Amino acid sequence: PLSPPPPPPPPPLPPTSAAAAAMGASASASTCSTSVVAASAAPKRLRVLLCGDLRGRLDLLHSALTQLMEKGYKVDCVLAVGSCLPDGPGFSHYEDYLGEEPKTTLPVPVYFVDSMADVLIRQSQASGKP
Repeated sequence: PLSPPPPPPPPPLPPTSAAAAAMGASASASTCSTSVVAASAAPKRLRVLLCGDLRGRLDLLHSALTQLMEKGYKVDCVLAVGSCLPDGPGFSHYEDYLGEEPKTTLPVPVYFVDSMADVLIRQSQASGKP
């Protein structure tokens, strides 16, 4: 028995404006290769919220993120720099956001660049938790 013929290849994608400019104005969609279109696609831009000196107040960061999102602002991630760890007693609520099974989670990933990171690393090593 004969097998059916393979389906025809898909039509070529139309060139993007960058690909068309690179190929010249006389290039038509039928001569544009998909590799040129894929190579000219712009990478996704991240919307990064930058904040500093949280001093353990992840609850304030959570509140700010919630307010921004309610107003229609989109945030892909947060970069927290400076003094991120609590600097005194009475800030134990930041622990609600930490650990393998945190009580509370932030709506977007948060990346910390802490000026006192060695303290957090020692605490993590001592407790055996990441």
